[in-house]
Amino acid sequence: MLLWVYRSAAGTFSIKQNPDGRYGLFVGSECFGSYSTPVQAAEYVSLHFTGCSEGDTLDGKVAGEPTDLGEWKKV
Repeated sequence: MLLWVYRSAAGTFSIKQNPDGRYGLFVGSECFGSYSTPVQAAEYVSLHFTGCSEGDTLDGKVAGEPTDLGEWKKV
């Protein structure tokens, strides 16, 4: 299973490959979306458009947030 992690002020985001081949965006055990690629999931986090209100409200308030999947930790 592929896994990427980003520890943010709103909690730990993770992108995990699902059995169906899509990628789930999680904060803890809660899934906030299913994406066709991990790049797409990371993009939604950088745009603060995930459905996770704690993360989405931080738009422009936290310096150093990753802008693409390459800045996430691959586990």
